[in-house]
Amino acid sequence: MTTKKRELARTSDELLADLERLKRLEQEKRQQPISSKAFHELAEQVTETSEEIMHGVRHQERLGDEAEPGGRIEELSRSE
Repeated sequence: MTTKKRELARTSDELLADLERLKRLEQEKRQQPISSKAFHELAEQVTETSEEIMHGVRHQERLGDEAEPGGRIEELSRSE
């Protein structure tokens, strides 16, 4: 397996974990009183996590463009 494909599988796993974290943060924020300190702190974490996700997605896109065709991320992720 090429280095690009391994990195693509790793970043895909990280993306899924980040999406779960984003979901948990947003669910927690929804439980806070609007405009409270906790609400704003969670909103900031949601924003930061979203920005990290976008950075990771762009990196994945570049890796996908550079990797040789063939294989599936799911298979690569399980083989590590």
